[in-house]
Amino acid sequence: MSIEEKLTNLKSKIASIRTVKSGDTILAEDDNLKIDSLKIIEDILKEMSDKFNYGDNLSKLSNIISLLSYVENCPYDYEECLKYTQYWVYSTLHSNIIDALHTIKDALKNAQNQCPQISQCISDIETQLLSLYKPYTMSLVTSTLHNNIRNILQTTHNCLNILYTECYVVKVVEIWYMFRKERTHRAKMYRQTQYVYVGGGYIYFYSFTKYGELRWRYLAGEGFASSPAIGEERNIYVGGGYNYFYSFTKYGELRWKYFAEEGFFSSPAIDEEIDAIYVGCLDNYIYSFTKNGELRWRYGTTQNVVSSPAIDEEGNIYVGGIDNYIYSLTKDGELRWRYKTGERISSSPAIDEEGNIYIGSWDYYIYSLTKDGELRWRYKTGYWIEDSSPAIDEEGNIYIGSRDCYFYSVTKYGELRWRYGVKDYVDSSPAIDEEIDAIYVGADNYYVYSFTKYGELRWRYRTGDEVESSPAIDEEGNIYVGSEDYYIYSFTKDGELRWRYKTECCVFSSPALD
Repeated sequence: MSIEEKLTNLKSKIASIRTVKSGDTILAEDDNLKIDSLKIIEDILKEMSDKFNYGDNLSKLSNIISLLSYVENCPYDYEECLKYTQYWVYSTLHSNIIDALHTIKDALKNAQNQCPQISQCISDIETQLLSLYKPYTMSLVTSTLHNNIRNILQTTHNCLNILYTECYVVKVVEIWYMFRKERTHRAKMYRQTQYVYVGGGYIYFYSFTKYGELRWRYLAGEGFASSPAIGEERNIYVGGGYNYFYSFTKYGELRWKYFAEEGFFSSPAIDEEIDAIYVGCLDNYIYSFTKNGELRWRYGTTQNVVSSPAIDEEGNIYVGGIDNYIYSLTKDGELRWRYKTGERISSSPAIDEEGNIYIGSWDYYIYSLTKDGELRWRYKTGYWIEDSSPAIDEEGNIYIGSRDCYFYSVTKYGELRWRYGVKDYVDSSPAIDEEIDAIYVGADNYYVYSFTKYGELRWRYRTGDEVESSPAIDEEGNIYVGSEDYYIYSFTKDGELRWRYKTECCVFSSPALD
């Protein structure tokens, strides 16, 4: 990666910072912005030499030639005049780097109101940036462009240190903290992992380190088909297969449990803005709890709710029902709309950046609705779409499995991009690693698959039984998924087994990472 590319990366990271007030939750242990941004600067400083690699910059020769006129009019000796001209030739060649440094400075200024402690270092950066441009009058060049850029980067490094240590600045943390990663269910990879949480199929709920070491397990006396969600305060929320909805601390201590007449196969979603948890139940209700286990409301459908809720930017909830309907509720539990499909829905919705909803149905169709409940399009597969739920990539393409034994990719307009046959049901829900353009999904033929976004097989790994659990991905690209052969698996992004842990029963639950 070139210096210009590294600076572009640094720009995006600094632009994503926010300040938090005293008393807010600071997720420092999960925040890698500090490590990443400071490391980028350190790498650039280490890499920089007195001579840059100029590459194909010959198109800028006209600018360079115009600068040579300064030699002719220079009042100093020839050596100094040549040094002067050489400096500004280099600054012309490196205009991209200089522009990036200005953008980084502007990003830091955005945090200045909340963090006045960085005012002086920003002022220093602005002064140093002036040294990168040609003065109005001829003057001696006392340092190289290389040294001036190094000084600016070093000051930026100092400025970031102040932000992190004195002003509680953190990155908006992206963690795979619930089923399908986060509340919109787009299922893209996240940043930083320490622990893995997953339910066993019979009596235990488990926590592992990311290296496969058992941290703790909770004896619930009922199985877990539901997948856990993790709140900002690091507590875990998950539904039991018989009667209870649970909350645990990150150390495995029971915080509370809520009794219902039937079990929870649906996986919870969390709205951190109002401290609300949403989950469906086999007793036909959609529930909302506070994080302390108090019932906020429940909404009655006419049949089971095994689909897992998704939440849009406005706090509205979307979920499918076995009664054939896709429901949208307000955060207060009022019905906004419902849309009837041709069969039951156990797939879970995903929401794109424009607020459109995608979901599968047992009537063979993938549906796309607007946030107001109007049909945008539907695409027919060859059989039920039972439990597989859509994932959405950065271009808006949708990925989902069907019981016609194919794994599908459809455009955001409902056109088939490709499909891949696996000769068995695909009930697992896919996960996307955008950094390497990889898709991961399980199938009932015992395999975990990895595809490119263009439908080419990257690798597959055979487990000992059906894989209906849905993969989760950590910051290094490692994959975590369960199988009905009783094992939790972890693979590298290249498909090599990192570890596996044998539980007491089939693993339908999908991991959450923290």
